[in-house]
Amino acid sequence: MTMRLPQPQKKKMFTLYLLLNDHHRNVTGNAVKTKYYDTHDEFHRKFDTLCKQGLLKEALEILHVMDYRVNTYLYQSILHGCIEKGALPEGKVVHAHMNMRGFMSDNFLVNTLIDMYAKCGSLKDSRKLFDEMPKRTLFSWTMMIAACRRHGFFKEALRLFDQMQSAGTEPDGFVFATALQACGKILGQEKGKIMHRQIIERGLDSDIVIGNALIDMYEKCGSLENARYLFDKMEKRNAVSWTTMIGGYVRIGQFDEALELFRNMRLLCINPDAMTLASILAACESLEQGKEIHEEIIRNGFQSNVFVGSSLVDMYAKCGRIKRARHVFDKMPKRNTVSWTVMISGCVRNGYANEALRLFHRMQLEGITPDSKTFASVLPACANLSDMQLGTNIHEQIIRSGVQGNLAVSSALVDMYAKCGNVAKARDLFDKMSCRDVASWNTIVAAYSRNGPFEEALTLFCQMYQADIQPTGFSFACVLPACTKLTSVEKGMEIHEKIITSGFHSNSFVENALVDMYAKCGRIDHAQKLFGRMHEHNLISWNTMIGGYAMRGHGNEALKLFEQMKKSGVNPDHATFNFILFVCSNAGLVEAGRQYFDCMIQHNHITPTMEHYCYMVDLLVHAGHPDEAEDLIKKNAVEPDAKLWHCLLGVCRINDNIDLEEHVAEHLLDLDSKDAASHV
Repeated sequence: MTMRLPQPQKKKMFTLYLLLNDHHRNVTGNAVKTKYYDTHDEFHRKFDTLCKQGLLKEALEILHVMDYRVNTYLYQSILHGCIEKGALPEGKVVHAHMNMRGFMSDNFLVNTLIDMYAKCGSLKDSRKLFDEMPKRTLFSWTMMIAACRRHGFFKEALRLFDQMQSAGTEPDGFVFATALQACGKILGQEKGKIMHRQIIERGLDSDIVIGNALIDMYEKCGSLENARYLFDKMEKRNAVSWTTMIGGYVRIGQFDEALELFRNMRLLCINPDAMTLASILAACESLEQGKEIHEEIIRNGFQSNVFVGSSLVDMYAKCGRIKRARHVFDKMPKRNTVSWTVMISGCVRNGYANEALRLFHRMQLEGITPDSKTFASVLPACANLSDMQLGTNIHEQIIRSGVQGNLAVSSALVDMYAKCGNVAKARDLFDKMSCRDVASWNTIVAAYSRNGPFEEALTLFCQMYQADIQPTGFSFACVLPACTKLTSVEKGMEIHEKIITSGFHSNSFVENALVDMYAKCGRIDHAQKLFGRMHEHNLISWNTMIGGYAMRGHGNEALKLFEQMKKSGVNPDHATFNFILFVCSNAGLVEAGRQYFDCMIQHNHITPTMEHYCYMVDLLVHAGHPDEAEDLIKKNAVEPDAKLWHCLLGVCRINDNIDLEEHVAEHLLDLDSKDAASHV
């Protein structure tokens, strides 16, 4: 039976109907004849539509027109509209209206208010309402616990969970799932285990939502074995179950296991969601695997999803396909901060520092605000370009954004200033950091190892131990160059002992640094033994040992090792040929030098640098072939610069070749008429 509105309200209700019909005319574009609504239900539906469409100012105006005739349904509608729009000011107006009309004793409405404040960003107002409630229901506790968890107050969420049970309110599945998420965030496995027992006692362990929350909690707390045990026991699994488990394996680097789970998931005809596809992309170590997942994304229609698109960009960039990454990025219909950050990071990782900086500028022009991860990603571009002015400008922006205290940003700033040569500024920032992790220590140790004073690198390395920070393999690789610069084999051997004790003696990065240290400190025998014991030799390993032989005057050993390197299937690079041509130049091996130089260009497709040409010029002039040296310079693929002509001039002077010396000096004066060295 429909209920008609009382006649005395007609004047005010007529205004209300005008408002509603005006709104309808604006939305549809059609004129609608003003009429009276015969039932409350019809009016409620109209008002609800208004709120859902986000026209909250109009809805508030209607509330004021209705005055004392507002009911619970209308308040619920407008509060949900505020939640959808994140409209805190309008929500506060509704709160005031409810208070004035005596609706604050309605628990259902107060719970909605608590939810509105929390979801609109004001946890303080949400908590105040909750604390003032004379009687709290399960729904009240649920709203408040979820709000604390959402805002990052995980310990408070768990404290409320305990208070709820102390107050005699039994948690349901949703509250357990929310509290388990909080445990995972603070690595509170013991608390999570207590909840797990309570869940079993209440017979809730078969609930798929709780099962997923338990797997997530154990995985986040570092107990992947427990997570997998629960996963295998689940009678029913959904996409969330599989995604949580896949994500766990990805996080600890067990990519093969993650890919195997994904294949099993597909065999069971469980369709992956956006989160699944984004997670499995992170497990792709090869381009072929990534392309296979890309095809899966297209088949499932997720190519327009911003989260999946960002993961695709990241995958292609990590596989070294920066052009493909950029193609995916440019085709994304919508891009967020994460999308821009992974594209910037990809450019930096692949050596496109200038492009990374252009993207950083463009994202802000498009109205996207960089976050702490964006700043931490773009600062290495300034470091790679040694552009301290640009880095300083970004530093000022970081201060304005209020993210300087972020650990990753602080470490990136220290690294940027150090690589730009301002070690004092880097140290000042490091000393001001309220929290330091091993990466922060590695950055400052590497700064002193690179720039000096080298003793300070060793001092800081000791302080890192005293601060109870456990060094990584990279930590040892950062400090060993300081021993090399000090030619202190004793210090190097002390660190070598620490490396063995810490279990990093088989780390290839550390092994290369040790070989380099021993070779440059004159202990080529130690370097040779370490190199011989290495399980695998990469390009850096070969170059380090070849360079060690070359720099210590063991030319024959360097050339023999170079031949072994080629037989092993590792292709030489610029640095390798630098060492080989240096050996040929020192030993006067003219024919070998010519062959290696030609091999570098024709077979290895390496464009010679000035250093390569200088070694060849030195070799040819010393061997009595000055004309060939001059001809080599003139035929140089790149425009000869003063450095190369100076190299030839110096060699001519040593060999008393006056005629060629005068000829070379003329070339130098043509390049720079004010060059003092040429005049001398």
